[in-house]
Amino acid sequence: MSATICDHSLFERIDEAKIALSSAEEASIGFEVPPHVSFSEQLDRGSFETIVEARVETARALVVGALASAGMEAEGIERVVRVGGSSRIPAFALMLDSLFPGRVSEGEVFTSISSGLIGAHEAGLSTA
Repeated sequence: MSATICDHSLFERIDEAKIALSSAEEASIGFEVPPHVSFSEQLDRGSFETIVEARVETARALVVGALASAGMEAEGIERVVRVGGSSRIPAFALMLDSLFPGRVSEGEVFTSISSGLIGAHEAGLSTA
C-alpha cells in the first residue's frame, strides 16, 4: 500500500496504513500538500504494534473490568466475536485470544456493530 495523494486527509492515509498492517508486515504512509508538504514513511507491523500497545492494554483492562462488573470469569464466556476495523489488528486479536483461548472468531468487520444495534433496538433494548 503506497500512495502520495493530495485530495485525501492525513488521517485517511494513516487509517489505510492501519488497515494494511492488519494483514501485511509493512505499509507506507504518503501525504502531500503542494507545494510545501510532501512525505512518505514506511511503517512495519512491529513498530505499529509498539505504537498501539498502550491502547491494547487499555482494551484488555476494559474487558477484564466488564467481566468483573458482570460477576463473570473469562472461562464462562462461550464465544467472543471480534467486530470493527481495529479488531483486525493482530496485537488486539492476540490479546482477546489470550483471555478467551479457542473461543474468539471474526465477525463481519464493518457491519456487525450496526446489525447488532439494529437488532437490540428492534428487541426494545436500550443502546444509550
